[in-house]
Amino acid sequence: MSTPNPDSERMLPADALPAREAAGAARERPQAALLPRPELAGYRLVYPGETEVYLVDPAGFRRRIPNRETYSRLFRDGRGVVTTREVREVARRPDLAQSALLFGAELDDSIYLLDDGRKRLITSSQVMDKYWFNWGRVSLVRRALVDALPNGEIWE
Repeated sequence: MSTPNPDSERMLPADALPAREAAGAARERPQAALLPRPELAGYRLVYPGETEVYLVDPAGFRRRIPNRETYSRLFRDGRGVVTTREVREVARRPDLAQSALLFGAELDDSIYLLDDGRKRLITSSQVMDKYWFNWGRVSLVRRALVDALPNGEIWE
């Protein structure tokens, strides 16, 4: 499976993830020993019995979604979240900012993820769907504000 199945009405089993050795490790390995997993980009992951949700970014790093408000500002709903022990086998980057949001410029079709003060271009509608981003939560702002924000890594 190369992308998550966000249309699923049920949680996907851990074996729906691409295979990886030591996927069932009970505790997290040191970050230096972990590698990014770009093949998981777009997955939202949660460790069994825990409530923290992680998004795997385009480079394959897991990024914790800091709270329910941030989650609802970015994503459509909880469908497609994968519960798996493999969460702890994915290299980690800093959490998404609590203020993270989706926005676009008036009179422009471009959509961005604002995270940590940087705008990250979302390259297509397919990428919006791959990450299960919420089309209805895209805020429109003035072009001058978009242009004033520093660029971050492109979100693809």
